[in-house]
Amino acid sequence: MATDPSPATSWRPMQLPDIDSVSRLAADIHPDFPESDDVLREKLSLFPRGCSMLMSGNEPAGYILSHPWTRGCPAPLDNLLGALPDEPDAFYIHDLALSPSARGLGMADEIVARTMALAHFLNFRIVALVSVGNAASFWQRHGFSATRPSGAKDVLTKYGPDASYMERHLDP
Repeated sequence: MATDPSPATSWRPMQLPDIDSVSRLAADIHPDFPESDDVLREKLSLFPRGCSMLMSGNEPAGYILSHPWTRGCPAPLDNLLGALPDEPDAFYIHDLALSPSARGLGMADEIVARTMALAHFLNFRIVALVSVGNAASFWQRHGFSATRPSGAKDVLTKYGPDASYMERHLDP
């Protein structure tokens, strides 16, 4: 009987012990955008429903960090938030990262769909993010468009010259 040589790949809720793996993945996948373990831990503790790990068998292969936020104000890179806004008006995808071995399997599409469903369930009509590097076309494929919010310029500078604030409007 033949067995599938590739381990099952699936998303699961992120847990506190995963932060070491998230930190290692982040350092490998986008070393130009480092964030401290304290910042990663805080995002998980502030909104665990928006944080997931991609597992390939028993090996971490990716993650997503997302949370309610304020439209037009990208969350600053490598800064503690302190708290989520009292009256958030957007759902924010802070980071989605997949290891090279996990790309092309549809796992990014799956977690984006799950994140849109969560945002819709929570009654958000806007999902926002900062696209870096070559990711803009991926996000455009998922219905995001670049916008130029007036208060985002200073924050976007830390994300690099290719950074673009993007939003997607969800149907009611």
